[in-house]
Amino acid sequence: MASSRFVMVIEDEHDVREMISTLLENAGIPSRCAKDGKEALRSLREAEALPRLILLDLMMPTMSGDEFLAVLRADPYLSAIPVVAISAARGPKLDYLRRLGVEEILLKPIDPDLLLTATRKFVEREKSESS
Repeated sequence: MASSRFVMVIEDEHDVREMISTLLENAGIPSRCAKDGKEALRSLREAEALPRLILLDLMMPTMSGDEFLAVLRADPYLSAIPVVAISAARGPKLDYLRRLGVEEILLKPIDPDLLLTATRKFVEREKSESS
C-alpha cells in the first residue's frame, strides 16, 4: 500500500485535535483525525493510502496511545508508519515509549513550532525517499 501525504492526528480532546489539524493544514500538510486508538485503527485498516506520520496522544479513553502503539507495531500492514507521541508524561514513561518504537516525543503543552518541525522531518523524508 502506498503512503499518502497526510498526517494522522489521534487525540481525544476535540479542541487540541482541531488545533493540531488546523496548524498542519495551514502549513500545507493535509491531516486526518481520530478521537481515539480504536477509531484510528479502523480508519487505517480501511484507508486506500497510509499516512506519512501519526501524531499520537497517549492519554485517551477507549484505547490509550500505549495500547494503540502496541497493536500498530504488531500489525505488518501498519507497523512501518512513524509515530510521534504527544504526552504530558515524564521520566520512565518516555523510555517505555521509545521501546515501543516512537520516533519522537513532544511534551504537552504542545509547542506549535516543535510540532511542525517534527512533522516536516517525516513528511520531507518521505518525499525524498519517493523521488
